[in-house]
Amino acid sequence: MRHAGGILVVLLMLAAGAVSALAEPVLIVEYHPDPCREIAKAGRDKTATIGKVTISYEPVYYAACERVRTSIVDSIKARADQLRDDLETELQSRVAPIYDGFLKWLSLAVYDSLPEADKARIKPEEHFQEWLQHPDQELATYVNFYMTEHLPLVMQALERYQNDSSREIVDGLRALWESGRKKLEALDKAYDDLQEAAPETPYTDILIKHGLSGEGIERLKHYEGQFDLLDKNYNIIDTARTIHGAFTAETYSGRLEGMFTLMEKFGGYLSDTNVPGVSLMGTLIEAYGQMAKEVLARANELEQLIRAREGFCIGADTHTLLNDRSKALAALVGDGVQACPLDEKAPLLSDIYVQTDPNDTNQLYFWATDAFVKGREGGGGEAGLRRVRDFIREAAAIGFAEYVGKDADMKTIVAVYNTPYGPEHYLADLPGHRPSPGLPGLVAEADAVIDAIVRRIGELRDHLRLDESCGDDPFARLIEAETGLRLSAFPLDDRDAQAKLKTSYALGFIQSHASWAGSGRTEAYQRYHTVWEGLKFLSLVRVEGQLLDKARSDSACEKCASAAITLSVSEGAEMPGCRVSAAGFRLPTGWVVSLRGS
Repeated sequence: MRHAGGILVVLLMLAAGAVSALAEPVLIVEYHPDPCREIAKAGRDKTATIGKVTISYEPVYYAACERVRTSIVDSIKARADQLRDDLETELQSRVAPIYDGFLKWLSLAVYDSLPEADKARIKPEEHFQEWLQHPDQELATYVNFYMTEHLPLVMQALERYQNDSSREIVDGLRALWESGRKKLEALDKAYDDLQEAAPETPYTDILIKHGLSGEGIERLKHYEGQFDLLDKNYNIIDTARTIHGAFTAETYSGRLEGMFTLMEKFGGYLSDTNVPGVSLMGTLIEAYGQMAKEVLARANELEQLIRAREGFCIGADTHTLLNDRSKALAALVGDGVQACPLDEKAPLLSDIYVQTDPNDTNQLYFWATDAFVKGREGGGGEAGLRRVRDFIREAAAIGFAEYVGKDADMKTIVAVYNTPYGPEHYLADLPGHRPSPGLPGLVAEADAVIDAIVRRIGELRDHLRLDESCGDDPFARLIEAETGLRLSAFPLDDRDAQAKLKTSYALGFIQSHASWAGSGRTEAYQRYHTVWEGLKFLSLVRVEGQLLDKARSDSACEKCASAAITLSVSEGAEMPGCRVSAAGFRLPTGWVVSLRGS
């Protein structure tokens, strides 16, 4: 048993046997300190300032030590028969003394644990390789013991590697910080220049002057979500990659690969809260995050200034060529089309664009989540949009719950604006109606159909001169039989109710052709469409006559009162309840029949 600076080593030897059946020696090492913590202390007083944050080299020293320790263990596990060859080439020249010294020490320690009789029967190298197949403890335990026991030698061997690694990482982090600072300065100068520039000055000239581009500004916006994550709990390597992607990917491409390679190899030790000095890394990450957000805010301000000069338009030659909306517009209608928002400051209207080049104020484009929907040709442009929103409010007002509050819902607006009503749906023979496509045409048809039904019912009733013997009830039964319209439920004299029916008629068409704009309650369109088709060629005829006295051919037969009469009609039908079966005594008798024709 041997004590060394708090390290306890116990060598336990069992009885010896033949070489072919050697007693199993046991090599047990107990230790308490972490050698990398001791070694990392050498970097505690070495500091570097990045921006306004000062960090210690201590966590980098620790990470470098940990990498060496892990590499030694992994190399022994990987190829026990070629111990030197599988150590990483990059580390061989730097830590060979540690590696060679450890192997020599461990080999001898394992061999020394054998009884003297067995030592003569097996070579040290053979026994060591057999032992490595089933070591008594984790190999890391022996590495830790060796590094602690030989701390001065290990620190000397690691010093250059730790210094080089720290310098590589710190230089890279400084370069990232400087790139962000320069980007912020460039954005500030470009913003100031653009504010002072004459309206006709191309903004691209100003951007180029300061090393900027519209595409670069747009790319920054895609990092907004990642910038929001940069706080003290984020890890340094992901922070560095985010800043690199946002600020230096174009200009530094390969210059920072050394830093990233090192940071990847150091694993999570640069962000592990148990590693000494890592808290300062968290402060640095927060500083990066704050700077990145300032850059993004200035980039957004500059873009808004540029877009204001362009009328917030997209497509064609505007600087937003790589903007998601510009790309979506080009994918929909091709290059060369420019569109501008109806009102860039209004929540809904900023997402609805009117075509400005080639100029067509009737052509709208609707931004729906992540793609544009083209408004139908002849949709009426901004005026048509106002009519659509009014119509949606009317639908909500008459009890269509699915339209309540949807006058600002893009999907509902698009469905109504793009209703496919067109020539194939036009009704012929609507008095005074001139068909036209789209919602305006559909609403006009709805008005014309309901008005025509009201007017035609009135004409038929007035023409019949209904009386006590043939009144409203038989008339209503006839209309229902011929057209399906129940007059008791139809608002012949209620203008407000008629207005609601007109809205229901148009909604019925829209909902039957666009299920995601509302479902159900589509019957009004088909019902009143059918009613009108039944009414427009319907004629009601009141047949009146007298029975004549044969002896007095020019006068009525006064003796024929209540005489049985048999009448029939072809190409028509009697109005139920108005059949005449006997002659009247004094007044003419009326008989109503319905006729159809074109």
